[in-house]
Amino acid sequence: MIHSNHDHMSTMSAKNRMRMKEAFFILPMLALFVQACTTTTEPAEGTVTFQIKVDSISHPHAIMLGDTAAIRFYGTVGPDGCHSFSHFLVIRQPRAVDFVVWGKRTIATACPAVMVYLDGRTYRYLPSLRGTLVITVHQPDGSTLRDSLQVN
Repeated sequence: MIHSNHDHMSTMSAKNRMRMKEAFFILPMLALFVQACTTTTEPAEGTVTFQIKVDSISHPHAIMLGDTAAIRFYGTVGPDGCHSFSHFLVIRQPRAVDFVVWGKRTIATACPAVMVYLDGRTYRYLPSLRGTLVITVHQPDGSTLRDSLQVN
């Protein structure tokens, strides 16, 4: 029986496809097995982000269009020195600004015994329109803290 070169190539690629399917199944299973057998007594290194509860904010009652409003945030970041402020998530709208305040916790075996606060962490906001600017801070429990600022 005579086989063409084309038949041999399709047979080889079918075998290779089968091996690849087996490899895609076996490799993840092997990785899970190795991970399950690995034990460690030390915590994983890195950081974990979390939403900070803001107790209050302060800002000027009114500003002129073109001026920057310094909005200061107050609250507890965490109970030890492994906690720190991370960033503001800000959603700007023409007559409103929404904030979510994020912190991070460094995973460590020992953390300095010190309370960490926002202490007036400042976000500088440049309004784009005259009128009342509504400031909303979203809290971890789903509630909001609201205030307003007059832009003249």
